[in-house]
Amino acid sequence: MRIALVVPYYDPRLGGDVAGALWRFPTVPELAGALAARGHSVAAFHLARRSGTATWAGVPHRFVATGPLRRSVARAVWRRVPRFGSPYFEPAVELAAQAVAWRPDVVHVFGLTVDGNLALVARFAAAAGVPIVVHFHGGVPAEDRWTRTVLRATLRRVARVLFTEPEQAAPWRQAGLLRPEQIAIVTETSTRMSPVRDPASAARLPGHPSCVAIGRLHPLKDYPTLFAAFARVVQELPEARLHLFYGSEANPCRLPVLVQAVPELSKRVVFHGYTKSAGVAAALGGADIFVQASRREWSSLSVLEALAVGCPAVLSDIPSFRALSGDGRCARLVAVGDAAAFADAIIGLARSPAARAHLAAAGKGWFESRLSFEAIARDLEGVYRSLEPITAGQRPAG
Repeated sequence: MRIALVVPYYDPRLGGDVAGALWRFPTVPELAGALAARGHSVAAFHLARRSGTATWAGVPHRFVATGPLRRSVARAVWRRVPRFGSPYFEPAVELAAQAVAWRPDVVHVFGLTVDGNLALVARFAAAAGVPIVVHFHGGVPAEDRWTRTVLRATLRRVARVLFTEPEQAAPWRQAGLLRPEQIAIVTETSTRMSPVRDPASAARLPGHPSCVAIGRLHPLKDYPTLFAAFARVVQELPEARLHLFYGSEANPCRLPVLVQAVPELSKRVVFHGYTKSAGVAAALGGADIFVQASRREWSSLSVLEALAVGCPAVLSDIPSFRALSGDGRCARLVAVGDAAAFADAIIGLARSPAARAHLAAAGKGWFESRLSFEAIARDLEGVYRSLEPITAGQRPAG
């Protein structure tokens, strides 16, 4: 099959760094490479600040700029209507035209909420009789009437919308934007992280047990519940330590102050700050237990990384974590906001090396078979092969 992957948005902070866009956001290039490895002809088309080309795993990536005038107008509109970043308002006509001119058998768009540019790509693809697949990467339907009208017309042209788990589709179905037969379940992203082979770089984190949390310092991560749970843990296991690694854009805010105010936590919770991928792999490889108490996630790169590395996980029981863990096959799931349940799960794993070893092996096995880029490419192939071309003049169903 000829598969065109289309990214109709870009991070304005990257400027004109074409190669850097691939390195910093590897989901699309990794999936492209995995699809190519299955024998498909793949090309990727990215909206960008500057036009250019790059190659990743043998797959060509074309970066298509809209030009300074449209960027300037988009910035002006964005200042009045600050939805996402200004590239949201750049009309990607050339991007859509180039993707369809490549004569693909399927067009796969990344981003369900890039409304205007999704509409452009869908119109070009439908006019050429090419089925369209859209991958959900978070967000909810726009509320304003004009955008909702455009989105409804766009999604009538779309053959499938891919979600990590079924509940993510609920707002779109309830708004009357998607029909059940349009929805398919395919994991949003994955990771190339693997267990650290160099023992020196995976030195054990201090603590018995040593627990690690990775993610933004954001209210949705529910650190208060995690801290309350850990305060209970140290009553039973005084040598326990909780190590926090957070994103480069994070502001530690008042969390360290909160920790210092609780005697049980003040010397047992360690804020490590930002770390790159190698540091994350080392942290997970040197920890006994990974913990995440999020109240909502579209997916979770840190959970995927923990499973890939084989770090036993205790997670909040939310839909995306149920999907990623196989309904708890390879992680302990506990009720959202239940500090006592989190503490019990951590203590139980800390006291059972056999249980930790079982979860580590189950996590690695589940990741390789269901969550790796190769597994996602296999699932995508199944979706693509289920599609039918749009014949000339055919009006999409709905």
